[in-house]
Amino acid sequence: MAVLEEVEVSYDKTLIDMTKGEHKTPEYMKIHPLGLVPAMQLENGKFVFESAGICMYLADRYIEYGLAPANDDPTRGVYNQWMLFLASSIYPVYGRIAHPDWYSTDPSQSDEIKTAAILEQREQWRIVEEALKNQVWLLGKQFSTADIYLLMLSTWEEDQKVFAEMFPNVTRVALAVAKRPAVQRVLRWHSV
Repeated sequence: MAVLEEVEVSYDKTLIDMTKGEHKTPEYMKIHPLGLVPAMQLENGKFVFESAGICMYLADRYIEYGLAPANDDPTRGVYNQWMLFLASSIYPVYGRIAHPDWYSTDPSQSDEIKTAAILEQREQWRIVEEALKNQVWLLGKQFSTADIYLLMLSTWEEDQKVFAEMFPNVTRVALAVAKRPAVQRVLRWHSV
């Protein structure tokens, strides 16, 4: 939603109540075959799922807002790298931390799975932390949807104080993203 707000396009939102199993209804499974959120309906009626894919689509669809480098821009590769690193490396580790029992048929392995995931996640965030050392945003001086995605992932941390101490640059960027008016609108909606 933050990217939709950034590009100032009108849209309708539908809350999928996962606590009531709405994400596993036959109707929703036609939209997202894994029954996950988010999903977005395009102008042609088709649906796109996967949050990183939605972010990248919107950044390219509304290129005039500068949320991603153009395809022929030399920084496009770095943008793709961060979007995919956040989505395919950091994002899935949160699943193993939150639901370690999903990753083994032996419930006695849950603690080990969670511990290993936490260690892996710290190493991954260290990579981002180091990259941000002398930069305003992940792309240097250019704000992008990768920074919005970084904010989203960082909010999943259970202990924000410890996270901020371990990763001050990541936290600095996340706080800067959270101050953007478009993001503020979304954060207000989520807090309702």
